[in-house]
Amino acid sequence: MSIDFFGDFQDFVETVTLVKRDGSKILGVKALIDEGEYTINDVSLLVEVGDSLERPLPNGTVEVSEIVSLDFQKGDWHLPSLFIAKTRKGSITSSSSRSATFHNYGQINIATDQSTFHAEMNNSVNLAQLEKLIGDIRKNTPASINEEERESINDSLEVIDEELKKPKPKKSLINTALTTLKAIKGTTEFCAAVAAIIQFVHPLV
Repeated sequence: MSIDFFGDFQDFVETVTLVKRDGSKILGVKALIDEGEYTINDVSLLVEVGDSLERPLPNGTVEVSEIVSLDFQKGDWHLPSLFIAKTRKGSITSSSSRSATFHNYGQINIATDQSTFHAEMNNSVNLAQLEKLIGDIRKNTPASINEEERESINDSLEVIDEELKKPKPKKSLINTALTTLKAIKGTTEFCAAVAAIIQFVHPLV
């Protein structure tokens, strides 16, 4: 019987690329990612320390992380076997042929066509995109909600905005803010705006 470990976490599963040390690539690898730790349930893959994982980010760049340790966990009758890869961030690569600017909390790195820059970073946040997503939520906040809910929305957006601009955002504060936004009963447009900011924020924390 095949066990789908990701079954309850499908909303958080990301598709990454495994890059072998010889440069060959394995596309379409499914993984759960948490603070540099990749959980991969396809144990048929040849994964080794020194390989890299390429993770697309919402801002159009690709985060490249090197595997520094690898743990194989053998499954049993109710849990599947898993790879747990701990990684070290190595680079952010522009995935488009256009010039791109990356904000590194006061430092601005400009990458031109197909270029790669190397830096130790906690996050790479597209500030213009973040402001747009926050603006979309404010614009689509239902007029029918009460003052307490409106205040909760504003407080949550302020937390997300402020934390993502810090070198080390507090994941617990961001997750609480996102949970608060998800709990607000609103219009289709409001719910879509909330879903968009969740999708944007999740890979960054």
